[in-house]
Amino acid sequence: MSALTRVALWHVPDLADDWLRFGSPTAEGELDRRRSWAGFAAGALFAYVRWRGGDYGTLRWSLAVLRAAAPGEPVDTVAGVLPGAEILLEAFGAGPVRRAFAVIDAVEAAGFDPCGISANYWRVARNRLAAHQVPRPYGQAEHAAWLARREIAA
Repeated sequence: MSALTRVALWHVPDLADDWLRFGSPTAEGELDRRRSWAGFAAGALFAYVRWRGGDYGTLRWSLAVLRAAAPGEPVDTVAGVLPGAEILLEAFGAGPVRRAFAVIDAVEAAGFDPCGISANYWRVARNRLAAHQVPRPYGQAEHAAWLARREIAA
């Protein structure tokens, strides 16, 4: 397994568009004018959006909040992500993806970097969205508790 988690980014107008909603790649490369990639170090959180269209509009749309795994850690298979990553939140279809975008927007509006918050928040948000519920807001108290837990574990 590679030390980097590589994410394929593809842009073909009206056919395909893959992009990162948030995340800070440690490496990037361009394959050609339509294809590029981003690499993430182990433990990095990022959101990967895949859109596919056709003659009649959107065919598929998905969003995944992922955590890049360290070599030897188990990973989930995600299209466009090599060798894979841990899925924290996943949404398929226009409605669910828009609701997931709203969760990310709320985290940013609260003043937090989405890749710097607790992975557990994304897991809980995934379950709330799957149950057609609104995830609770991410707040200072939860963030402080997560930072303290991370410090103790280090």
